Amino acid sequence: MKMKKILLNILIGLIVVCLVTIGYGMAQGAPNIKVSLATDKLVYLLDNPGTPAVDPDSLKMVLTFKNNGGTVITPIGFSERPFHLQLVFTGPDGETITANELTDTIKGDPEPPPVIPVNGQLLQAEPVDDKTLVNGWVLSITIPDAHAYYSLMKAGRYSAKARIPTRAYSCIDYTVDTISYSLIEKPRQGCSIWAGALESNTIYFSVIADADRDGYYYPDAYGIHAEADCDDTNPNVHPSAIEIPGNGIDDDCDSSTSDGGVVTQVSLLVPNGGDVLPSGGTYAIQWVAPSTTVKFDLQYSMNNGGTWTTIASKITGTSYNWTVPKPLNNKKNCLVKVIGYDASNVKVGEDTSDSTFTIEVIKVTSPNGQEIWKAGTTHAITWTTNGTKRLVKKVKLFYTYNGGANWILIYTILRDNPGSYNWRVPVASSASCKVKVVLKDRLGKTIGNDVSDEFFAIQP
Repeated sequence: MKMKKILLNILIGLIVVCLVTIGYGMAQGAPNIKVSLATDKLVYLLDNPGTPAVDPDSLKMVLTFKNNGGTVITPIGFSERPFHLQLVFTGPDGETITANELTDTIKGDPEPPPVIPVNGQLLQAEPVDDKTLVNGWVLSITIPDAHAYYSLMKAGRYSAKARIPTRAYSCIDYTVDTISYSLIEKPRQGCSIWAGALESNTIYFSVIADADRDGYYYPDAYGIHAEADCDDTNPNVHPSAIEIPGNGIDDDCDSSTSDGGVVTQVSLLVPNGGDVLPSGGTYAIQWVAPSTTVKFDLQYSMNNGGTWTTIASKITGTSYNWTVPKPLNNKKNCLVKVIGYDASNVKVGEDTSDSTFTIEVIKVTSPNGQEIWKAGTTHAITWTTNGTKRLVKKVKLFYTYNGGANWILIYTILRDNPGSYNWRVPVASSASCKVKVVLKDRLGKTIGNDVSDEFFAIQP
């Protein structure tokens, strides 16, 4: 109730000032002060409470005042006002958002302008700055992060403008005890006052989020993705998702992609070829099937269909979170098969990946092809390791400069798998170089290896 009373008193105070101006003052137009609001970005990333931080962006605002002509006399302390609390935002749903701390900055009822004696009368006057705002005067205020003062916590498109309530005078009427005053009530001949709000331009921006953590942002694109998420509540819906026929969902955020209508056969959607699955990770196998299909068997092969291993039997639904196996080496000829059955356990149909995919244990990331390294310089050999069959106890690094005809040991890393090694490039001259990283268990058995995808060059 107290806060409501404070705000009501402020509103009444402004109305009274306007009435006094109309009743007694010689009305002047708004001062020739241009107010500009700017921001350094059009898209700001929002952190999502309760989820891992994704480096939310600071919402930087710059508010600038410039007097474009004439002399303007302002209330004393104008340049020290809390301008960071005088922005007005419009949120995604059209709601008005003002500063959270606005009411907390007001202590008690606002004080009325003081009364000073003028020719035997007591008139209201306002202390003013005797350093008038002359032509060309500029005041710039930087607000490092508007999130600190305004609740802009919903993903969507926003607008913002500055609205600065103030009064402006054309004369300094009296000086009392070194303080300059301009009359609000009955200003003298030739003087006038203005009461209102200085308003800036409107700026537009988006606050975006990845609430479902699928790597795509709503409502605008961000980072490496050129397209926005169309549903930030479902991690299976985003621009690169597979469109699942017949489910009534725009899975790939592309309205031009047909949902397919009625499904007439069992069809595997993913993995369907070209995928790279980290060993030991979890991967969602997805498929579609006619409505009469109630149970499914899933199988996989790591030798292009030569042999098959069961993943799961008699499961329901059209997706399954598969714990990818940990082979003793990268497997590039993998397939998945789905077999569907009706309620009588009669086979309805089956489908297999259109082409092979890879289960990856280890990946050389640098040098991986096209690099040019100078002999005698130091470069980092880097690799990533996924799930392994047994613990890694040794890493052996090799290189070749003749296309793989022979391999030369670079170094053996014992009792660790750091993922990188600083290599002093040997004296050589070849455009047919590659690096190989081999993972070993405690018995010295290989549990993973990989080679640069393409040749890199060593130059003298």
